[in-house]
Amino acid sequence: MIIKLDGWKEDLRFSACHFIPHHEKCGRLHGHSYAVHLEMKGELNEEDVVVDFSLVKCHLREILNRLDHRIIIPATNRDVDMTIGDVSVELIWSRKRYVFPSEDVIILQISSSSAEMLAAYLATELANRMKEFVNLDSLKLGVDEGPGQGAWYSLELKE
Repeated sequence: MIIKLDGWKEDLRFSACHFIPHHEKCGRLHGHSYAVHLEMKGELNEEDVVVDFSLVKCHLREILNRLDHRIIIPATNRDVDMTIGDVSVELIWSRKRYVFPSEDVIILQISSSSAEMLAAYLATELANRMKEFVNLDSLKLGVDEGPGQGAWYSLELKE
């Protein structure tokens, strides 16, 4: 059985700023209103559902709220020199230098803030929260940077 959530319709969204170094257009600081979509595959439980939709949305919203209205910085991007202080985060690459208030930044353990890497990050975060549901087989999570434009990541939940 497969359940699906449409991020645009279910308000599974966040707005954030990012950049992708060395990309002609996306190397400039810019933002998106992202929507997150989800497909989960699994067996029906004793209540004849795969998993309660409201529970999945609650977990997903908690994750998305951490990203909302933040500047997403990839922690493992080798092209960017980063200095993290108590009140600010400074980034330098090529001929660019940005200094942001620490409270406006979220540093994620990803190599790029592309839709592809955000999908992988979010899928992994959600999977970690859903471990108690042994009836789940897999999940696919999509991140749209706008309607009709996004990336999907798939995870097998059973070994």
